[in-house]
Amino acid sequence: MTQKQETPGSVIWPGFRLFFIVYLLSGGLLAGLLVLFSAPVPGGWVSGQDLSVTVRFGFGAGIFILIGIASWFVAYGITWRRMHQAQLMAISMFDSLTGLPNRRLFFDHLDTAIKHDRRNKTMTGLLYLNLDGFKKVNAELGHDAGDELLCVVARILEIGVRQSDTVARLGGDEYAMILPLITAADGAERVAEKVMAALTKPVQLIVGSVAVSVSIGAAVTPRDSDDVDELMRRLDLAVSMAKKRSGNACVVVGPEG
Repeated sequence: MTQKQETPGSVIWPGFRLFFIVYLLSGGLLAGLLVLFSAPVPGGWVSGQDLSVTVRFGFGAGIFILIGIASWFVAYGITWRRMHQAQLMAISMFDSLTGLPNRRLFFDHLDTAIKHDRRNKTMTGLLYLNLDGFKKVNAELGHDAGDELLCVVARILEIGVRQSDTVARLGGDEYAMILPLITAADGAERVAEKVMAALTKPVQLIVGSVAVSVSIGAAVTPRDSDDVDELMRRLDLAVSMAKKRSGNACVVVGPEG
């Protein structure tokens, strides 16, 4: 998921904006009444008593509008603070290059998924992916092309996943996917096959098209393990086995015998 650039106007509380508009309209109504009371009458201008009423209305309308404007600036300042906090959260939880969840957020989602599986007797699929040929792209086409490739791959991985799934970049050319609530034990493997098929096509970059593939380790929790460290250790071994098969392969962890 790519992070959208936010501005104070885009994150400010919508309810306050509506309140502010109504507030100013009310001030405008008071100002209108001021004009009405200030209008000339057949016998001349308004009397002293009417003028007093007019001045009171005008003073009230002015105070009303000033309070509304002051409230807006206060809300704007609070919004800047909220936006700064959101930016800090994004830095700590999302990859700055691809906009995907980073390693920290991935393990947070994985821990949540495992706990859900324990409580509800459900299954979660896991994919650990490593690009084949990424170092060659970096070496021959430059780091800018490598960065672009990482972003394009991130978008490819996001295509076709459910809203409940997590696609994360763990670092370098390593990605991971969490597929909660799969209905079959081979659910993760089927998703892996779709990913491999998508990455067998040439990837179009600014400098031209490049050919890459992906080595994948697949697991299902709790079938294979419900311990995070053990799962990641076995997935790493599975990816290594897939690379030894010349890449573009998926190795399923499977339950330990």
